[in-house]
Amino acid sequence: MNEYIASKKCFENFINLYESFNETVDDPEEYLWHLNLGIIISVFSDDTVLLWILDEKADSLLDSLPVKSKSTAVLTNYYTLKNSIIAYLTHIADFKEAKIRSENLQAEILTKKVKPSIRKIFLANLCQTYLCHGEIMKALQCYNAINNTLEYSNVRNDIDPGMNILGLAIFFELDSSENTISLVRSCKRKSDYKSKCKIYHQIIDFFAETIKTNEKKKILLLIEDMQEKIDNIDEQDSESIFFLKNTLIAAWLRKKHVELA
Repeated sequence: MNEYIASKKCFENFINLYESFNETVDDPEEYLWHLNLGIIISVFSDDTVLLWILDEKADSLLDSLPVKSKSTAVLTNYYTLKNSIIAYLTHIADFKEAKIRSENLQAEILTKKVKPSIRKIFLANLCQTYLCHGEIMKALQCYNAINNTLEYSNVRNDIDPGMNILGLAIFFELDSSENTISLVRSCKRKSDYKSKCKIYHQIIDFFAETIKTNEKKKILLLIEDMQEKIDNIDEQDSESIFFLKNTLIAAWLRKKHVELA
């Protein structure tokens, strides 16, 4: 019901009661699940103090657990929580900190027993972090890892449209018109996918237009037109708003506009 302040109060009551009755955490999987829920609530209620407290609680818990207690389920919930933190950092455009935290986790999350769905989300977050941080080849590595790894092909397909857009931005940066054309065609063949998301199709059309010219002024005009469409999205168009917040394409467009202006 979007009542985030009320949700935060309920969560704080819960976590205080839980910790007052439990000197040790008997069910780390469940506890981490609730900490992640609290982090999501803290993001929506703009309580960054609570967010970092919960992040620290998660780290302290994992550090205290013996190896035998770090099951796949426990690690999955821990890295889900870390994905939420990284996503938050990218949304507030703190790409430097998002990059540091992502790279610190990369070796662990891609080698330990963590569900493919969590690893796919992590790679998607890392891809957009590198893109907005200007490390295009590293962004491409993440993009290729998702698209060329079989175990990612049938999990969390809801993030695939976002990865398509990130891929187009990467190919734009690399001045790779051949790859851009190929991906645009692929996206248009799957036009039913995210059909309700108007901005998704507008962004695809934007990239289709950019490959028709090498003139900086024309590309700048295309970017300005795309930014205007983003800025004028109807607040009731929840699909488009959610899509933009979870691809960072708007942040990348702002960066390109500054570079080309």
